[in-house]
Amino acid sequence: MRSRPERLYARGLALYHSGCLEAAEEEWRDAAGDATQEALRAAILDGLGRLAAHRGRPRQALQFFQQAVASGGGPGVAMRMAMALSLVGERDRAFREADRLVRVERTTRGAEPVQGALFINFAGMQINFALYEQALQSLKKAAQVGRRMPTPYQYALEVNRGLAFMELKRWHEAEEAFHRALEQSQVGTIGALNGLARLAVSQNRWEDVRRFGERAFQRMWLSLRSFDVEEMGHLSSVLGQWALSLELSRLAVRFFDIAQTLYGQAGQWERWRSINALIAQAESGPNQPPSDADYERELTRFLVLLESTLAQTLVKGDFSRRLDVRHWAAQAVGQRLGLADEELAALTHVARLEDLGLAAVGADDEQSPLFDVHPDMSVRLLDRLELAPSILEAIRGHHERWDGYGFPDGLAGEAIPRLARIIAVADAYARMTAGPEGSHRQAIAILLQESGRALDPAVVETFISVFATAALEDTD
Repeated sequence: MRSRPERLYARGLALYHSGCLEAAEEEWRDAAGDATQEALRAAILDGLGRLAAHRGRPRQALQFFQQAVASGGGPGVAMRMAMALSLVGERDRAFREADRLVRVERTTRGAEPVQGALFINFAGMQINFALYEQALQSLKKAAQVGRRMPTPYQYALEVNRGLAFMELKRWHEAEEAFHRALEQSQVGTIGALNGLARLAVSQNRWEDVRRFGERAFQRMWLSLRSFDVEEMGHLSSVLGQWALSLELSRLAVRFFDIAQTLYGQAGQWERWRSINALIAQAESGPNQPPSDADYERELTRFLVLLESTLAQTLVKGDFSRRLDVRHWAAQAVGQRLGLADEELAALTHVARLEDLGLAAVGADDEQSPLFDVHPDMSVRLLDRLELAPSILEAIRGHHERWDGYGFPDGLAGEAIPRLARIIAVADAYARMTAGPEGSHRQAIAILLQESGRALDPAVVETFISVFATAALEDTD
């Protein structure tokens, strides 16, 4: 019979792998308080560190990883600690620690996937230090020791190869590596697609820039959890250079402004400075209508979606996490209800864009008189995108209540658009769990209280069943 901390850890792990990150965190925090076995405590702290890193909180992640290492965490945990050090600005210390780990692993007989992952992660650091030839040697070693590595590691290996080859201007080898990474498409292709788009920019292959840039944007937009800030910066730069090639200078400048913002957030200051030359080129260039108006429409759509997403982060500091939770929750309910693919795609737009009006009116306080106008404001701001009516209806109706006391139209019950009813539950859960004081269990209790009052009871029941199913994966 497992101990209580063991059961909590196992249940948290099942929830984590099901995407229920807020619930997983609560289980692990409870487990950490009672865990006395060093190995179990290290595993729990490592899990909490991964969650913090995933949410873009590198300092918190570093603290958890350091505690996990102190509790006997293995080389994989130590490498994650080194990567967190790099993210908080201690790049030299991070590199030394990673180099030490790799040297130790060369002289020991550890598990092949672990050894391979260490070399892949070290190669990523070497690329950040512009040590491209050395990175290729590390990746060669990773391939040798990790022939049976799981797909995600193979994907990361090929993407890092592509990046190193690209920086060395070995274009053909870079392209081959990125295409090999695309063959591992089940694990997420944004890095490979961005790499191919950037490669095409360097060779002025603008049709390929469009093809790979479109796919990269689609992949990033549909991602259930946080955008990778650096990858988003790469994509914004690519789209800006595509706009510049079409002599759409004003669009190009706006894309480059986004790229600089994102590179700054990622601490990529060399890339931030490199955008200055592109901005100067765009500001001095012509602004002509392209021969194909579809190109301009397409680029404008990408730009508005990017700017809309970033604008909402100005309203609330925890917006990115709230958006993540809301999007995941909406998709989880939609999939359980058997929604068609186009409806699930519509839910993505609603989850990402419903609060755009808050950025316009500058109010996130529900007591503010401006708060009630934000659904209509969101719809007006998105009008130029020609979104499907179901998306706009859901955005406008996401503050309607099941009992009819919501706004803006006071709709009740099934008169409220279905997507709006789903988003209302997802948004309520996200608001209660995304902040620093958020509690999954308390949020579930409040959802149950509001079922049949503010919220559609069938949607609430479906949402809660997501966690019950995930927890069932943990069996003694």
